[in-house]
Amino acid sequence: YFHPDLTVVCGKPLYENGEGLEQLTNPSVVFEILSDSTKDRDREIKLHCYKTIPSLLHYVLISQTPPLVEVYSRTKENRWKHYSVQELTETLNLENVGITLSLSKIYEQIEFPDTA
Repeated sequence: YFHPDLTVVCGKPLYENGEGLEQLTNPSVVFEILSDSTKDRDREIKLHCYKTIPSLLHYVLISQTPPLVEVYSRTKENRWKHYSVQELTETLNLENVGITLSLSKIYEQIEFPDTA
């Protein structure tokens, strides 16, 4: 079991005991903030495991720098589509749960180094 950085649940949260801890069993959206030490694990091992959760509709990976958000979304056909957004003027649309987030809000208080 993983402990994501942020989880959204549509409906009543359901838990089960595992390894001495209560674990959420019905996440709708999972957000992970990527770091150099976790990005490979988040993109590979966690992605594979999260895709097996029937309730999960979106898995969102947020890079710290540069601005980049990757989204894995479950389709009605129970397949996964992937897209990414990287411009601060773009919007992240998690349509399966009715959530829309602008990248400018996600990165609102982040100062990026000059790339010039």
